[in-house]
Amino acid sequence: MKSLGIILFCTTVFMFGCSPKKQPFDMSHAKSKPVNLTNGKDVEFPEFLVGTWKADEYNWLFKFEPDGSISKLVHLLWALEINMNEGGYAIEGPDEGTYAFFMMGPCETSYDSSSRELKVSILMDRYEMKLPGGTLSGKSEDHFSGTISEDGLTWYTKWRNYGYLDGADDPDIEYINTNPVPLTFTKIDTSHSNAQ
Repeated sequence: MKSLGIILFCTTVFMFGCSPKKQPFDMSHAKSKPVNLTNGKDVEFPEFLVGTWKADEYNWLFKFEPDGSISKLVHLLWALEINMNEGGYAIEGPDEGTYAFFMMGPCETSYDSSSRELKVSILMDRYEMKLPGGTLSGKSEDHFSGTISEDGLTWYTKWRNYGYLDGADDPDIEYINTNPVPLTFTKIDTSHSNAQ
């Protein structure tokens, strides 16, 4: 978690110190992949989950499409809306020679109607931030799992972040697995039916 704190601090300084010019990459492999299961069988993604969901902390935001894929998200490390069809961006920094780029990996969504459990996995294949004092680079994995409320408007999750910073120790997997961060997502786009 220490390396995550350093990355968050540097990202905040970087992002708020410039007006980012996003240059998208062609990252077709990064498209979101729905895996919709109920008791091991493929099912349709429920309509009441379609729309935009925002976390109460850490900037996370997901937009779920009718097939369960994620078309847009706001990632912990980037205060920008990411279009998953583009899959990555290069951003000019506030100082000469500074920049940041990231490339998303495949992301997955699954929902089990019997337990009302929604799971999301977000992979960032690579990020790099060139700062005046050096470079930070690595990759990250974020996993969310939790129950959808009866009214279909709240998602109570446990979030596990595995951040890999080049040149630093790998994350403590056992600690992260046993100490997930509770997050509550609220549906902010209610244009889709809440009927369940």
